Amino acid sequence: MSLDSLYIIGNGFDIYHGISSRYSNFKEYLSDSDSALHDLVEKFIPAQEDWSALETDLARIDVDYVVENASAFVTTHP
Repeated sequence: MSLDSLYIIGNGFDIYHGISSRYSNFKEYLSDSDSALHDLVEKFIPAQEDWSALETDLARIDVDYVVENASAFVTTHP
């Protein structure tokens, strides 16, 4: 077996083996490593407090609100 491959075996396998791969772990990581992106996710995606339903919440994103506030995602060029 190659050591450069990751095999995902099923729901809960990663958690059982101590891998911090819950959405709450991702939220904490993102908050620590890229607080601006974390804040955008908090602002534009109606995620629960621990982001446990982030995938479902992405389906309910308010596209019109994101478009109206697109300047948060765009940079100006000289």
